[in-house]
Amino acid sequence: MKKKVFVVAALLFLVSWVFAGPAAADQVVRIPYMVSVGGWSTGVAITNLADTDITGLTLDMVKASGAWHSVISNYRTNLGTLNDYAMMVDYIGNLYGKTWTEERFWCEIWHSGTEKFAVSVFIMNVTTGQAEGFGFHPFFSESRSHTFDVYVGPLVK
Repeated sequence: MKKKVFVVAALLFLVSWVFAGPAAADQVVRIPYMVSVGGWSTGVAITNLADTDITGLTLDMVKASGAWHSVISNYRTNLGTLNDYAMMVDYIGNLYGKTWTEERFWCEIWHSGTEKFAVSVFIMNVTTGQAEGFGFHPFFSESRSHTFDVYVGPLVK
């Protein structure tokens, strides 16, 4: 009797696992600190480490307060396609492409595929034109779900 109960329970678990399927994971890089104040600016170099294109590359900006959306929508922009082994390099504000007035913030760059990518972050003071205080820090994508869902504000239905 115990053996039958165990076998039935194991079969039910196996069937539910097969039909539920594995959880979808994205390739995600979280950059915990960025700055845009007093002449300091943050840039990123996103590098596709795969031999296939990355499509739907997405940038989510997050205020220091933790706010990730306005009344209407996410602080999100689609960065488009990154060809195999290619790089996308620019200041974070240029990549975001919208008005961003935050002085300190963080971001998440992600896509819903399996292609690995890396992000080198550079912070420099651009007030003198000499790019003083230049520094780099690399981040490598990891397989996990991206943090923020699509926000649909109360005014949008």
